[in-house]
Amino acid sequence: MDPHTARPELEHEYPTSDGARSVYDDQDLQRAVQAYRFFYPTVSMEAIFHGNRQAGVEDGKAIMMLAAGPRHVGFTVNSDTPYAACVLDLQSMGPTVIDLPPGPYVGMVDDHDHRWIGDIGIPGPDRGEGGRYLLLPLDYAGEIPRDHLVARSPTRRALLGLRAIPGESGTEGAMEALRRVKIHPYARPDAPLGVIDVSDRDIDTSPLRWENELEYWRRLHAVLEQEPPREEFRPMYGLLAALGIERGRPFAPDRRMKRILELATEVGLDQMRVEGFAAGRPDLLVWPDRRWEWIGLTADPDFESGSHLDLQARDRWFVQAIGASPAMFRRAPGGGSIYFLGARDDSGEYLDGGHTYELRVPLPVPAQLFWSVTAYDSKTRSQVRAPQDRAVLSSLQRTFEPGPDGFARLHFGPTAPPGGERAWIQTTPDTGFFLYMRIYGPEPAAFDGSWKPGDPTRIDRAPARARTISPATLRSISTPDSIESAIGTLRFHDGIPRTETAARLYDHLDSVHAQNAYLNGLQAVSTYAIRQGLFDVGVRDNDVLVFSRLMDSQSLFLTANCDTVYFISMLDVSAGPLVLELPARTLGVIDDMWFRWVGDVGTSGPDRGEGGRYLIVPERYAGPLPEGGFYVLRSKTDHLLLLGRAFLEDDDPAPAAARIRRDLKIQPYVAGTIGSSIGAYLRSEGPLGALAAPARPTRFVEGTGLVMSTIPPNDESFFEMLDAVVQLEPAEALDPEIAGHAAAIGIVKGRRFRPDKRLQRILSEAIVIANATARTIAVRPRASEGFGYYGEGSAWSNPLFVGGYEFLRPPPRITSDGVEQLPSSGARALASRTQMFYLATGITPAMCMRLENVGSQYLGAFYDADGDPFDGASTYELTLPPGIPAGLFWSLTLYDNQTRSMLQTPQRFPRAGSQAYPTPAAVAREDGSITVFFAPERPHGVPEGNWIQTVPGKGWFVLLRLYSPLRAFFDKTWRPGEIRHTTPRVSA
Repeated sequence: MDPHTARPELEHEYPTSDGARSVYDDQDLQRAVQAYRFFYPTVSMEAIFHGNRQAGVEDGKAIMMLAAGPRHVGFTVNSDTPYAACVLDLQSMGPTVIDLPPGPYVGMVDDHDHRWIGDIGIPGPDRGEGGRYLLLPLDYAGEIPRDHLVARSPTRRALLGLRAIPGESGTEGAMEALRRVKIHPYARPDAPLGVIDVSDRDIDTSPLRWENELEYWRRLHAVLEQEPPREEFRPMYGLLAALGIERGRPFAPDRRMKRILELATEVGLDQMRVEGFAAGRPDLLVWPDRRWEWIGLTADPDFESGSHLDLQARDRWFVQAIGASPAMFRRAPGGGSIYFLGARDDSGEYLDGGHTYELRVPLPVPAQLFWSVTAYDSKTRSQVRAPQDRAVLSSLQRTFEPGPDGFARLHFGPTAPPGGERAWIQTTPDTGFFLYMRIYGPEPAAFDGSWKPGDPTRIDRAPARARTISPATLRSISTPDSIESAIGTLRFHDGIPRTETAARLYDHLDSVHAQNAYLNGLQAVSTYAIRQGLFDVGVRDNDVLVFSRLMDSQSLFLTANCDTVYFISMLDVSAGPLVLELPARTLGVIDDMWFRWVGDVGTSGPDRGEGGRYLIVPERYAGPLPEGGFYVLRSKTDHLLLLGRAFLEDDDPAPAAARIRRDLKIQPYVAGTIGSSIGAYLRSEGPLGALAAPARPTRFVEGTGLVMSTIPPNDESFFEMLDAVVQLEPAEALDPEIAGHAAAIGIVKGRRFRPDKRLQRILSEAIVIANATARTIAVRPRASEGFGYYGEGSAWSNPLFVGGYEFLRPPPRITSDGVEQLPSSGARALASRTQMFYLATGITPAMCMRLENVGSQYLGAFYDADGDPFDGASTYELTLPPGIPAGLFWSLTLYDNQTRSMLQTPQRFPRAGSQAYPTPAAVAREDGSITVFFAPERPHGVPEGNWIQTVPGKGWFVLLRLYSPLRAFFDKTWRPGEIRHTTPRVSA
């Protein structure tokens, strides 16, 4: 399970059982680590809810009030202001009112996934003047009062976090202000929630007890069961589903998965700690000559950054903090607050609780309200605990007198320096700590560099003293100083990663990002490889490559066939919409550059095989469109792939090829012409264009016999091609989660991709594992993936019946009452998507629908009846029972394991089937069954049409295609035989 050393064993280009197992272990670990980090905010929020309940404050039943101190465990909570918190259970409370009186309140509402819903108080729309807020469940459709400030929660539970800024009456006055806040169900204004003060109780609202245990996953699974799935989380639900963590499914990991999940919590937490305290980003430092760092690295509370999600900033925040609001990230003078992190002294060493430090703060501090410095334990990320029982120095609580040089001097250490007791926080030996400096109501000097504090400076050289907290307690909430992991020994200095460990974890993290960029970006690179392959043989955008005499094995296309007349075009709509005039009697699909289905054309499209005029419109196009006369398709990308086929007529491809060349046209759309009435012009709904001749005739290029490659690379150039796709297409066409992985390795829209030597090495290693993983999923899928069409005991498989063309739900059932949609778990079937795009191109509902006599269906086999991969030196036979369920025709095609393209042999067309072109039709036996042989030489007495040639030393696999499939295929009353080895194997 070490991604830097694992190399799967291959036999005839197929992974061995041990090799596949190793790859699956590594891939599941990486999935678990990614899922751990992504859902950490969710589990952290659940920990806050749990802490409230443990303190006797039930969800939706009461408001918790807290004047926090060192006895209260919670990520970087402070003692500057008292807190009020309420878990709003919208499922039981319904629409909920937060009645906020005027006053110095600062608050926010976050949902169960720790995503921002809205601010209240000074940073909110009431601006401190008070207001009546109404929080609605997502599905609420009732009356909404006009005099309320309304927001909706996408989750059933949400957290109100509120603080009152102390005035002249101090903390008690602020506590009294919090008691004046009223919360009640909208339908029950007479039933306000009570207030429970837990300031004198021990309370833990952190995920410390779960974060490196299997319990983390149990808690996450419980949240998935409670809350509705989120559309934007689908890719991450897919990671969880691959680990057996899925909504509606019990959490019951086996021994292997428990080991992986437990290891993932250790690796994931270590990676997050590195992000939190050793990020190394250029935007990290507040001042270039100081060690102080920004805690929040984005202005967005959900960590969106242009075209991607800033995963590093997100990890950094939530490993040490709770709550997310624009007011917490705003870097501008005025309302809100800013936070600085100090984890290192002026020499660059991490702060050690066994030493004494001095912090020089220039006075006055540019704060309209007040400022503070709080010390936190590096293990618990909570206030330091020591006999002094104080972790904060605040201008609210004392006046700081400047020295002769204008600086206040603050001290941190196990003992106070002489004369420094008044401005001192006690720390604990053998424990690391870090500081948060907070400025409330920051003034311009806090940002323009005219004011800046010094770095903590060590003023003693005394050895660290013995720890005062019990070892058992520390072990239960800590990261050990040395961890044996799948990526080697990880070493920390009291919770802070050593330099070499940080480097190792970043290497591992970048490798994980690179592998995910491969697995999730494969479909885009495959499409781009087709475009590049077309360019290499002179086929430009909006040209048409047509295989008039069918495609043969000279052309490298993923699992293409030699049964139909292909026509292929890369459509370019970057300059505006295109008109596609489609010939009759064709079958085709248009997919975007990320192989997302845009629409079907031809037999399964709206023209139903009669031909028609299609208008392809880029999603960002805002110009006029015709009133009618076109089938309109919209695309998120500026380039699209048209994959079309036409069928032979009397075993002759010529009529279909001639019809394509005569009737297929691709032209720019001219607004105000065909499809737009003069009345529309007179109503100012668009221009009035002249009915002119096409700008240029469509250019056709002959493809039969053309030597070309459209296969995506499996080396470092994959990432260069992925970058090319990202740069080619609009940023909004990217899935933010996939874009986040790409951005983490330097592939960002609008930036040059220039990996340094370290990253080049990591990418070289990652591509090996990622390709091996994809190949393993494609040709040796686990039984649990559900790809087997006939279940155990059969080698025939199809991945699309698991998740359909969107990889989200199985294709619908067709019943006597119509179409029955099957439920979705909310998780994308990632393995299904990987197998599909590793082996094939094009995606459409017509490839996996259960509709009879329409479209086509596919079954693949990668192993013989004994479970062994196919050997090109051996002879195999396959018997197809009578009544092959194909309304048009059927075929078998062989493919090279490595190129996944048609197997190159002297036979040229590696196929057998019911058509008599381009090879003779297969001959049936007297009982109607058909036996096809796969061998280097045609067996004696076997008809030519019943034999497909293989090559000694070269592995292969086979696809069975049924065009216009019949009921017997879907109800499985007909099934092909298994492919059986009939001669001794010959070693390559």
